[in-house]
Amino acid sequence: MYMNLKNYYEGLTSERLIFRKLTLADIDDWLEFYYNNDSLKYLGINLKRTPEVMAKAWITTQIERYNKNEYGQLAMINKQSNELIGTRGFKLTQFRGQNYVESAGSVKPRYWRQGYGFESATCMYDYIFSQNDHNMVLVYCHLNNVSSEKNLQKLGFVKVENQYTLERTVVVYKLLRSVWQKRKIKDKAAGIL
Repeated sequence: MYMNLKNYYEGLTSERLIFRKLTLADIDDWLEFYYNNDSLKYLGINLKRTPEVMAKAWITTQIERYNKNEYGQLAMINKQSNELIGTRGFKLTQFRGQNYVESAGSVKPRYWRQGYGFESATCMYDYIFSQNDHNMVLVYCHLNNVSSEKNLQKLGFVKVENQYTLERTVVVYKLLRSVWQKRKIKDKAAGIL
């Protein structure tokens, strides 16, 4: 399936962030994510690997998705410091026999609780619902990841079901285009936008 993702790969920004493709040159900067990070247990990754191996595998996977024109996580770059502070993006997925986009994001621990996760998600959902014909976005959230669950609900996601995958229980959440558009209208009327 070919999609024109030029705006996704080259044009997304938010108030404090610039999004761009990850490169192999980002591996050293992304290593920090794998140290002193209590949220790794929620990700369904092999934690017996070294941080170097995990960082390289993560970035290589995203580059493979770019090359297949299947979205992929983008680097979240702080506009002021030009530092890589996290990743955010989409991948193509199947759910109940249908094709959808799945959203995910990660922020380095020292940038937690500063609004970057919410800001980056808002930018991505604005993009996906205005630039594409996707009517629903899915997120798989670990059952015990309370912080992520709160953010998903704040963004308008609703629970679909629990699934057991990759030796962990996740909650599948969905966000509909119509819900996102209503939220944006409500925020604009309230002067939030």
